[in-house]
Amino acid sequence: MPKETIEKTKLEDDALLYQKREEKKDREKFKELDGKGKLQFFRDYYLVKVLIVVIAAALLGSVIYTMVKPKPEAALNVAVVNDQWEEQAREDFKTDLLDYLGLDAGKNTIEVMDALWINEDGSDMATRTKLMVNISAGMVDVMIADREQFLSYAEQGLFVDLSDKLPAQLDQKLDGQILKSGVIEEEGQEPTGEYSVGISLENSGIYGSLTNQAEPMYIGITTSTKNMEDAVKMIQYLFQ
Repeated sequence: MPKETIEKTKLEDDALLYQKREEKKDREKFKELDGKGKLQFFRDYYLVKVLIVVIAAALLGSVIYTMVKPKPEAALNVAVVNDQWEEQAREDFKTDLLDYLGLDAGKNTIEVMDALWINEDGSDMATRTKLMVNISAGMVDVMIADREQFLSYAEQGLFVDLSDKLPAQLDQKLDGQILKSGVIEEEGQEPTGEYSVGISLENSGIYGSLTNQAEPMYIGITTSTKNMEDAVKMIQYLFQ
């Protein structure tokens, strides 16, 4: 065995022996102390170590809990085209809508995907793709857009017919604010039929508080929604 290894091993053995002697002295000293002395001894020699262990355990537990705790489920997914909501107003809207729906904010959330800017110069392909992928995946329940963009999606059959979805009282309240559109059945053909696909948000005070958008916006429910009941309730909420 090399000389350096022998010396290193000897030093480690000596250190271990010294540590054991010190621990034995500490135990003997601890036994001789009265109650107050034992408390002070604990504070001086062990408290810091205990605190470090406790803090480390708490941090580890927090990390594990964060990793495994269930994430809030999206009660509604809202896509907003050609408009951007005020940040604080958006958060307040999500909180108030959850309360209106009677849902637990700890278990549910409202997802708002705004600032989806779409134009006609061809520079928005990434945004169009993102929107269509989310709609196809059933991750857009409600869509809000300006009239031009709303109708372009309505003609593709992306919105449900609201004529048999809205409560009678709300339907009467929205008389004159319903946007109708036909649907293109085959590529190259003109839209056929007439369906109640959207509602103007011009008279919604709640929506007006979310944005500075001067152009009229329209709201509709997508055909891919998995949350029809809550989507209808969102429209009720906006016009209460």
